[in-house]
Parts: sequence; C-alpha cells; structure tokens
Amino acid sequence: MDVNALNSMLGVEAPPSPFEAADNDISDKDTFLKLLTTQLTNQDPTNPMENEQFLAQLAQFSSLEQLMGIQATMQAVYTGIQAMNNSGMANLLGTEVTAVSDTFAVPEGIGDDFEKDLGWAASGPLSDARLTITDADGNVVRTISLGTVDAEDSYTWDGTDSSGEKVPEGTYTYKVTGTDADGNRVSAESRITGLVDGMDYSTGTPQPSVDGVPVSLSDLLTLRIGKSD
Repeated sequence: MDVNALNSMLGVEAPPSPFEAADNDISDKDTFLKLLTTQLTNQDPTNPMENEQFLAQLAQFSSLEQLMGIQATMQAVYTGIQAMNNSGMANLLGTEVTAVSDTFAVPEGIGDDFEKDLGWAASGPLSDARLTITDADGNVVRTISLGTVDAEDSYTWDGTDSSGEKVPEGTYTYKVTGTDADGNRVSAESRITGLVDGMDYSTGTPQPSVDGVPVSLSDLLTLRIGKSD
C-alpha cells in the first residue's frame, strides 16, 4: 500500500486546529454588544449616530454572531476528524514498515538468531561501498565492506562488533557510503525495516515507533501486513 495514499485516506498529520487562532482574532459577541451599547449611551444628542451607520454596525454584529456559530460547529468537526485519525493510526500497530531513518534499537541479550536489515537508497549503484555502525556515544562499533552494491538494497547485520562479539543493548545509527559513477564519494539514504510497536499521541500528531525507535509518519515509505519471512 502506498503511504501517501494511506495518509490521504486517513488525513494524518493534520495541522494544528485553525480555530484556536480564530478565538484570539474574533471578539466575543457580548463584548461587541457592550461596546455598541456604550457608544449609543455616550453619543452626542445633538449629533446622534446616523441610521446607516447604526444599521451597518448591527449587520456587523449579525455577521459576527453567525461566524462564531460556524466556528463552534467546525471546531466540533475538527475534533471528530482528529479522533478518527488517531483511531486509524492505531491500526498500524503490528504492521511491518520501511522508513527513512538511520537509527535502530538493539534489545537486551541478543542471541545468535538476531538479525537486523539495514537498507539504503542511492541515485545509482555504488562501488567500494561501506556500512558503518555507530553506538549512541558516537563510537564506531563495526565497519563492513560491501564492495559493489545496487542503488537500493540492504545488508543483514548479525549484531556483532568488529571483534565478533554481540553488541550490548542500546540505540545505534548507521550509514552507507560508496563511490558513484563519477568517482565521487557519496552517502546513501538510510532506510530501516521493522514492526510498528507503538504510537505516541502526546504531540497532537500520531508518531509511530518502529522496533522501539520513533519515526515520523512522513518518513514511512512502505507498509506490509505482518512480518515478512
């Protein structure tokens, strides 16, 4: 399923409600009435407000009252849409995704069966390609020579460092570099694959976690039901 189509269908990543800002720009109708009453009370009896001016202010009040009614209705609609978006995003839990990200997590006590697909995407094939894995402190734990690789591919890492030992639990980053057709040393775009195992709503915009690492909805590239073999 195309992620852009899913986002369009669910209306995700909706911007902050425009009605919150409108509350600051539109005066309360009671305030408007008080101002109008005060103006009429304190007008000069020898030079009263002309009928056209008075009618214009009444028309302004009528428009304001209608606008505030529309605002309240639209705010309710917005709240309903936001609730549906949040509910729809919950359906992503347990879905395997590929996302633009260079960050991934290694769980505690990994065994010999641990595998992590570290993907990349470049503008073309790369030669003398290298995959570098770094821990949370910025230390390089392993550099892997990949040779010549396709523009889009992945490497399955077994969780070992340069000494062949299993790395400890933690958050890691990686990058793939290589030489392009023009002989320039370039970096490819990193792409992780994993299961959506969490959804955070605290910021107002749903943010999924892929194998424990938060990613942006806009960075999701592909969705697959369940985990592929």
